[in-house]
Amino acid sequence: MKSHQSFKRSSLACSIMLMLQTGSSFAAQTQQQNIDIPAQKLAAALLELAEESETQILFSSAITPNITTRGISATLTVEEALKILLENTSLEFVKRSAGTFIIRDKSKSTSSSSSTQDTIA
Repeated sequence: MKSHQSFKRSSLACSIMLMLQTGSSFAAQTQQQNIDIPAQKLAAALLELAEESETQILFSSAITPNITTRGISATLTVEEALKILLENTSLEFVKRSAGTFIIRDKSKSTSSSSSTQDTIA
């Protein structure tokens, strides 16, 4: 019986931690924050934004190889930063859930699954 109660407590603690992490991730993407990303290859800039903002940004390396960003140094939300990083490209972002964004080619926008070469930031 003690083992069952211990399991229930452990499960409850894990659930609470997951809710807190999801909440902080959601807060990070909706609140403005200082973002400082130098001009660089888009893939590197997206990885840096994901790390700075504690969000997941999913993209295929096949759609970003020759794209360079002008960089960002401002106080913005994650969505505002993504708009700036992707401007003047054929790419767009889609918000999937709290703290998760998918970068995709506008001309090939479908609801199908991404390739196995996706990068998770």
